[in-house]
Order: sequence, then structure tokens, then C-alpha cells
Amino acid sequence: MKSKLLTKQIAEQFIAGEIDTLDEFTSIEDAAAIVLATFGGDSLSLNGLTNISNNVAKALASFKGCDGDKCSLNLEGLECLSEAAAQALACRENSTSLRAEIEIYEDAVNATQGGEDVDYPDNEQAEEMQDEEDTPSELEKALASGDLVKVKLQRSLGLKLWGSEGFYEILTKIMGECIHDVFSAQSNPDLCKRVVSFAELDAACGPFYEHPEAAVSLGSRPDGWASATINDRILSWVEVGYGILGDQCINVDKRLVSTKPMTAFIGSLVAGPLSGNIGLMSETEEFLPFDFHRAGLDAANPDILSVRSLIVANMASKTDVEWTKGFSFRQFTKEILLACANSERYLSAIEDDPDTFEELDLYLTLQNDAISANKTSNRRTTTARWSAPQKLSHEL
Repeated sequence: MKSKLLTKQIAEQFIAGEIDTLDEFTSIEDAAAIVLATFGGDSLSLNGLTNISNNVAKALASFKGCDGDKCSLNLEGLECLSEAAAQALACRENSTSLRAEIEIYEDAVNATQGGEDVDYPDNEQAEEMQDEEDTPSELEKALASGDLVKVKLQRSLGLKLWGSEGFYEILTKIMGECIHDVFSAQSNPDLCKRVVSFAELDAACGPFYEHPEAAVSLGSRPDGWASATINDRILSWVEVGYGILGDQCINVDKRLVSTKPMTAFIGSLVAGPLSGNIGLMSETEEFLPFDFHRAGLDAANPDILSVRSLIVANMASKTDVEWTKGFSFRQFTKEILLACANSERYLSAIEDDPDTFEELDLYLTLQNDAISANKTSNRRTTTARWSAPQKLSHEL
């Protein structure tokens, strides 16, 4: 059969009754599937399709017709399905018609075909199907290329980057045990209301720099990172080619630091491509030196009451963090407390206040910052005990 694409326009003509059958089409656009899902007939036949994307499967799975899930969706021409697509169609129970020999990678076959035994694809076929599964969606391609018009159109049609999968549910499964290691609120890209280009962001807040110590999703971060996150200076660049503000955890390829705060762009999805001259920071460069004044403290006149308040606020914030808030504040207050513990002036004042000394030592011990349990009022010994955490200040 000659290849023929079912477009959104053709789908609209079918809905309007201007076209009687769609079985001649071998491929389909995501936007066309969204339109066809609104069809009010008792069956929808797309037997000419040989392959469909995950987004198409999810859209067609929502087809209700005139009688809910009992209306038939015929896809007997499909030769293979990704596991995600199969799982989406499986939600229709027995109202989807597929060919018996359809190949599905992994173990979604039984859920899709009523438990029939079907041969799995060989290794070469499985690799090809996995490559197809890893292929960026049309929305991801538009974001990576910087086609803002196409991005906005596709989003208005309901296309999503995460589809029906729960973004925060996935975060909890992957990162749940490490939630207190996170440095920024985690943003679901499908909830970002604004789309801007990296070029626009770079012009307003650049230049941008990449830091080699911030490549992994969780773990150590360079000194000053907490200050950068709370000042809206971190941009996470996702593998497929778009950016989200903040230190994100999932599918991030690199984390960039802006020269100026990106506060005006909070809640934005940043389309590629990465342009301009992205600098590379050295591992020893202090890109945002800690500043007591900027942190609300006086470097020359230690404010012990504020130190105690920060300890209480930081400890309380541990019970108030959730995926959308709390991380930047907690990590920033920790950074301030570590700076106090390593400041000669603050250290001297803290030692003169036994209650504050006790609270700070207990706090740092609880944060697993390698503080000895043996307390001492000797300044030289205490300085040595509280100099180590500076290098470990981002392992919480």
C-alpha cells in the first residue's frame, strides 16, 4: 500500500461527514488523532495504519463514540506497538481490535490482547522498536528546534510532554527517598504556561555558564549553588532539547548558571536551540561568593539570635517540603549556617553562647556533616571541626 498521511484537516473532514472511510491512510499525525477521538459514531476504523506514536495511542484510547468504551476502535493494520502505546489502548479493555500477530516490546502483550500467547520480537526488532520509542515526539522536536508557533499550536491541541503519566507520581517513585537532596522546586513542563526561546532568555539574563560539578541529578553541588537556586539563576536543559528553570531532577542533560536572575521567566518552558557562547566554569571558580549582607546578616557584628532562628527555620522546613516548594529555602538556610560555622567572627560569638553552640553543633550533626560528637569550647579545635562541612555542604 502506498504511504498516505492522515492529517488534522482530513480528520476534521471525516468528523464533518465529508469523508466516508479512513482505512486508506497508513500513518497519522498526533493532532489528527486528537480530532478523531471526538468522533460520535459507533466504530472508528483505521485499519490502514501500520504504526502509531504513543501520543496517537493515548488520543485514540480516549475515543468513546456514541456508546462509551463499547464502541469499536479498529487498528488491525498495526504491525507493532510500543509498550506505552499498548498500555494506553489496553485501557479500552475489549473494544480495540488489533491483529493477532502484532509485536509488542516488553510484557504489555497480555494486557493488550486478552492474554493470547504471542511471539516477542527478536533482539534486532526489539532494538529497532526501542529506538522508535526513544524518538522525540513532535512537540519535543518543535521545542528543540525553537519553532514557537508550532509548539503553541500543539500545546493548544492538548499534546503533552508527559502525556497521561503523572509527573509527580514518577518523581516520587524515582526520587522519593532522596527528596531532601533536591535544590529546587520540581516543575512539570506541561504546566508551564509560557514558552520563550533560549535566545530571548540569554539576551535578558545571560551569558550562561555550565558547571562541571552539577551534571548529576542528585549529589554534590558547587559552593554557592544554593544561593544561585534561590536567586533564580539555574536553568536545567533536558536531554531532548528544551529548558526548565531551577535545578530539575529528571532527564536533565546539563545545568546552566545565568549571570542575572531569571525571576521574570519563572513558570516558562524554554525552547532551544542553545545558542550564544555557553561558558564552562572551572571546578574551583566561586561563581556566587557567599555574602552575609545578601543573606540578611551582618558580617562584622554577628547576630546570634538570627543564627538560632535560621536553625529553627531550616529544621522546620524539612517537614514542609514538597515537589513544588521548599527546597531552595532549606538549602539556602543551610548554606548560611555553614558560612556562620566557618566564619571567625561568627564562630567566636557562637562559642560565647553555649545554647547556640549546642544547637548549631546538633543541627550540623543531624545533617550528616561529619561533625564530631565531642563538644569543646577550645576555639582552635572547634574551627577544625567546623571547617570540614564546607566541602560537604551540598550532600544533604
